[in-house]
Amino acid sequence: LPVLGQKLLALAKTLSFGKNMPLVAEAMVAQTDSSNGRFKINIFYDQFLYGAALMDNEGNVLGLLDFQNQKPAVISSKLLVDNLSLVLAKNK
Repeated sequence: LPVLGQKLLALAKTLSFGKNMPLVAEAMVAQTDSSNGRFKINIFYDQFLYGAALMDNEGNVLGLLDFQNQKPAVISSKLLVDNLSLVLAKNK
């Protein structure tokens, strides 16, 4: 769980004239909840950041970035792994 005020990077790729272009934006942790491992970030809205990976300064991917009404929403890596594991277990 990142700490309050910690800077994170949002890493994405944009498609520009047939080639992928990297896009990097800085985000700051605005709120944390240690009881459920969730956190909120402040970041400027950019339509190209949908699905961007949120990384800390150690290179850990903390989740994926989504926007709801142009406000950032973080989908945590733990939630993604848990759901993927559940789907894979059902399809064995």
